[in-house]
Amino acid sequence: MTVLRIWLTCFVFLVNAPVSTAQKRCINYNDLSYIQFIMECTLSPDGNWIALSARQNQTGTCDQDIYLLNHRGGSARRLTTSNGFDGSPRFSPDGSLLAFLSDRSGTRQIHMLPMNGGEAQPVSDVPAGISDYIWSPDGNLLAYTALPESLSVLSEPVSVVLNPNTEALNCPDPDPLCPGPGCRHIFIMPFTGGPSWDLMQGSEHTFPVVIGDPCHFSFSPDSREILFVRYMDSTQTRPSNLDIYAVPSHGGTLKQISTNPGNEDSPLYSPDHRYIACRSTRRPGETGDQTDILLKDRFNGRIRNLTENFDLDVNEMVWTPDSDHIYFTAWDQGRLVIFHVDVKTGKIKGTLLTGTNTNLMISPDGNRLYFVRSRAHMPPEIFTCNLKGEQLEQISFLNHRLVNQIEMNPIHDFWFSSFDGKLVHGFLIKPPFFDPARKVPGVLLIRNDTHSASQDCFKADWNAQMFAKNGYAVIMINMRGARGYGREFSDAVSKNWGGSPYRDLMHGLDYVIREFPFVDETRIAAVGSGYGGYMIDWIAGHTQRFQCLVSHAGIFDPVSFYGSARQSDEMDWEFGGTPYDNYKQYEKWSPVKFVKNIKTPVLIIHGTMDEKIPFDQSVQFYTALQKQHVESRFLILRKEGHKIRGAENMRTCWETVLNWIGEHTKEDMP
Repeated sequence: MTVLRIWLTCFVFLVNAPVSTAQKRCINYNDLSYIQFIMECTLSPDGNWIALSARQNQTGTCDQDIYLLNHRGGSARRLTTSNGFDGSPRFSPDGSLLAFLSDRSGTRQIHMLPMNGGEAQPVSDVPAGISDYIWSPDGNLLAYTALPESLSVLSEPVSVVLNPNTEALNCPDPDPLCPGPGCRHIFIMPFTGGPSWDLMQGSEHTFPVVIGDPCHFSFSPDSREILFVRYMDSTQTRPSNLDIYAVPSHGGTLKQISTNPGNEDSPLYSPDHRYIACRSTRRPGETGDQTDILLKDRFNGRIRNLTENFDLDVNEMVWTPDSDHIYFTAWDQGRLVIFHVDVKTGKIKGTLLTGTNTNLMISPDGNRLYFVRSRAHMPPEIFTCNLKGEQLEQISFLNHRLVNQIEMNPIHDFWFSSFDGKLVHGFLIKPPFFDPARKVPGVLLIRNDTHSASQDCFKADWNAQMFAKNGYAVIMINMRGARGYGREFSDAVSKNWGGSPYRDLMHGLDYVIREFPFVDETRIAAVGSGYGGYMIDWIAGHTQRFQCLVSHAGIFDPVSFYGSARQSDEMDWEFGGTPYDNYKQYEKWSPVKFVKNIKTPVLIIHGTMDEKIPFDQSVQFYTALQKQHVESRFLILRKEGHKIRGAENMRTCWETVLNWIGEHTKEDMP
């Protein structure tokens, strides 16, 4: 071996050698801002390539780019470099083109990138921009969702009289930078560009709905028809009876496919064109109901519930190429895991029951699964396994170099018997470089949504490792209401917001202090956002066991929230009616009622443009604290929504939160 080859061998070894624990360090905000979060990915028709979109938090959540990765794994090649949004990659059915959405022209438009080389070119010019799109299986058409011209967010502002027959009543303007759900119609255009046609023409008072992932409209295998989601009730401020309709792809009469009184969404034709699968809820009016998989046989009209006896919440679905099985993800004990169901027998088997797994894909030959996988100590990367869940392998390494420098502990599961004998599940993360002989303070981190769950995943916002790195034991308890523990457990929060969930938290904290003696019960803070923010407001008036509290976008007064929030229909279910006919229920679970009991210092955080929880909820809470002479601060994030997007605002938020908690819980800052 020559001297040069010896030197190169040693260099490669040093570059790829794992970083020893002694060389590692704690995570910091800069690390969090540089971590690549994989947002969406898609397989090429031949199964050899994966196109993915990834973003960093340096400039906010709408700044992302497209990468190309070999299906065998390795380094991903960056395809776009524009400052802004490049996302939603979609291969053409013949694999010759890669389409994606980009806002480089000011609004999000479809661009085409030739796979044999060349520059990306726009093929759409929709004034208000495009939300989502799909290819037709024959490759000739593109279907996309966008606001009709009459509702364009970019049009001149006009006065609007709201009544049950106006679209504006049901669909507030979406964010023009990162458009989400709204009163969007489905349009069709040739894949080369040119004039498009509105499939919803003449249906101005019925709206197809796109609710994030997964896509809620799809082509039939022969490209002649499109399935989409729609609702009819114009009196609702939020759809709670979605149904599936079909329409010819060249326009025509809309045909209703589903009639269930609950919600149906995510319609998918089977590859053999025999079945239509969709997600479905059973109970009308409950937007947080558990979802099942419904299957309609197009030959005989028979409808079956494939997950009727499966007591978990279905998320994503994908057909196998032979149409014999549906693989799906479901929430299970704080993790989004993978199952599959046999279409003929209805038999369900677990496939991969660890980690949090999203963006589920199956190779064209039907032999392998591909998906984005994350854990509390591992940022999202693309993994693959066979259809039995075996041969699990990581194939993308976007964050490998950075993560190898950081000391992060994995999540630890625990179960405890709550106040009524019910078993409740929780997580604990030890601080990095943990010394079991030393007492450490704790942070109780409370989940965001009423029916969500604290998860074993690496998050961009309210990241558990960012609390742990300051020397805290992070405690997460999936109290009543959490998905992934059965329908009965999820239902237990409804009409009981401050009851069983609060008692679960307190009993869980007692268990942690008893079973993990390194947690110092005299130095514990509690942090919550959304429903977790409500719980912080509730905790403030019911206990003084915490040294300080942090409430982000919490609901302080359910009555005033009902009148000004988009989620009033959800509140109907959660509180057993409107405050006009069931005021006592709202009053019973209102933090306002217990303001005079508050003694604990509180930090309040809220964005002035919060589209989910009105800003005035935190203004009311802060005013009450000031009137009661309770130590309190209010971090107002201007021009921010419910999710904090601006990089500087995010940095300010982390600094303010960690300093606030440190002031009240730390004997000595690390």
